[in-house]
This record gives sequence, structure tokens and C-alpha cells, in this order.
Amino acid sequence: MPIPVALSHANFRRLVTGTTTSALGNAITPVALAFAVLDLGGSATELGLVEGAYALTNVLTTLFGGVLGDRLPRTLMMQGSALAASATQALIAASLIGGWSSILLLAVVGMVNGSLSALSGPSSAALTRQTVPDDVLPSAVALRRLSQNSAMIVGFAAAGIMVGVAGSGWAIAVDAATFAVAAYWFHRLDVAPLPAGADSGLDGRPPSLIADLAEGAREVLRHTWLWTLILQATLYHLFYGGVQGVLGPIVVRDTWNEAAWGWSLAALMAGFMAGAPATGYSSARCCLG
Repeated sequence: MPIPVALSHANFRRLVTGTTTSALGNAITPVALAFAVLDLGGSATELGLVEGAYALTNVLTTLFGGVLGDRLPRTLMMQGSALAASATQALIAASLIGGWSSILLLAVVGMVNGSLSALSGPSSAALTRQTVPDDVLPSAVALRRLSQNSAMIVGFAAAGIMVGVAGSGWAIAVDAATFAVAAYWFHRLDVAPLPAGADSGLDGRPPSLIADLAEGAREVLRHTWLWTLILQATLYHLFYGGVQGVLGPIVVRDTWNEAAWGWSLAALMAGFMAGAPATGYSSARCCLG
């Protein structure tokens, strides 16, 4: 099915516009945040703690995101997370521009943002199916992936330039604006809610949150390919992603400038996109976090 057919569906256009806009902002923050910590006098250890705080809360909250996405309207989950992320990013931007920021503040807000990303992620991934007919779904998924990854390439490159010219605070302010724009497009989504009682138990009532979490964990462990993929991603973040995210900004800025780090991440993302058809898209996504 040709990709343009997916764009003929209004809800899909709104969804892909929102996710692409937020992907643009999501690529700006890692670059700007790293240099913000360094500009505040932070060490490599402190930079690692700030980035680790985001990653840890993101992982711990992911299961809750999936469960809540089955209980609450997915559009509400996405819109609420985007609005909250816009507010938290605006707070960080204001603190950096105003000169009253701190590494502790960046770490705490990073934890909040990690949770917000995890809460909206499962709903966002599942919503594509609700915006297009089944026969259009493959092309819709391909277009959405292409648009988001392309936005990340632009975002990485733009982030380095913005940080070098205007500073980390203004770059993160742009990220806050992208989340607000994404929330607007998620608000305009008009999809049918999930059937009531679809997950009801034998007594006619939906299972408890804990029961849903346990069922999700059992389902993950039941599929060898799934838990090994999760293990692979975990090992990547421990032994490569963390080193890249901490040492990369330090070494590149000392050797060249902030813009060079943005361009290097953009090139990395472009390489993942080029290799995805041969190696599988899921591998690229897990390696990018």
C-alpha cells in the first residue's frame, strides 16, 4: 500500500504531526542538557547521574505506561504527558536562562521527564492502529518511523547549533514549545475509545493494576526474543550508551565545539536509518534508546 494513502486519514496526519514534532524536541534535549550540566560546573560523574536519573525512572515507569494506556484514553495519556513535559522543560529553560539552575534541579526534573516519556510511549505506539484501516497499517507505521527519525536528525544538528549560539536554556525552551505543539495535535485526535470491559475478569470487573503489571511481566518472560531484546538494550545503555552520552559531549566540546556534538549525533541517527532495512528497525531503536 503506498505511503501517501496513510496520509489521507485525518487522525493519522494529526498523530504523525504530533509525534514528529515531539521527536524533534526529544533530540534537542540530550544535547542541550549535557552542555547545561557542564556549564554549571558539573563533572563527568554528575552528568552521568543526571542522565542516569532519566533512564532509570523511564525504565521503572514503562510497565505502568502500558497498563494505564489500556485503562485510560490513549489520546488523554499522550496529551497529558506532552503538556506536563512542556511545563517541566519550560522550568528547566527558565532556570538556565535566569541563572538560578542547579544540577540537582536538572536531575529531579529529568526523573519527572523520564516518567512522562514512559507513560505516553505505549499509548503512542498502540494508537497508530486506531488511526488507519488494517490494510493501510504497514505503510502508516513505516511513514511514522521515517518522519520521527528524520526529525531526530534535524533536532540533533539544530541542538548543537542552538547551544553554541544561544545557550542550553534557549535550546530547551524550543523543546518545551515542541511539546506544547504536540499536545495540541494529540488533543485534535478523534479516535474511538477501547471497548468497555475488554479486560474484565471473571467477576465482570477489570483486574487490579498490580494484576495487570504481573500479567505484563509474565508475558514478557514468556517470549525469549522479547526479554533477550530488552536485555540487549540494557547492556547497550550500561556499557556503550552511558559512555557515549557522558564522555561524548566532554571530549567533543574540548576538541571542537557544541555544534560538532549535535552533528555527530545526527550522523549516528542517519546511519541507523540507513542500516535499518538490512538489520531490522527494532535494533536501531533499541540502540538509540
